[in-house]
Amino acid sequence: MEKQTLVVFDFDGTITKKDTFVKFIRFVRDNFMFFRVVFVYLPLLVLLYSNQRIKQKLLSFFFREMNLNAFNKKCEYFCENFQHLIKPRAVYTKSSHRKIVEISIL
Repeated sequence: MEKQTLVVFDFDGTITKKDTFVKFIRFVRDNFMFFRVVFVYLPLLVLLYSNQRIKQKLLSFFFREMNLNAFNKKCEYFCENFQHLIKPRAVYTKSSHRKIVEISIL
């Protein structure tokens, strides 16, 4: 059996120069929808949940009706348009691995 390496990247702060969570949602959905949802729901979410749980809830809200293929295409398009946010070292690290397995949990 061939020995395999599993490489897992955390985006915000590890691969990217800054947090991309809000930028990604605003890129895929319109600004009006984003700010309306944040204005209405965020105070309640902040009182009830941790930062990670708030992100999970918002991702679920904004993308629950989008199928996986469409979501993946939006992710790829986002990455193509925001290459300047990726740290040079992260690009080198990723390219130095022969096979990369990506795991995404929403």
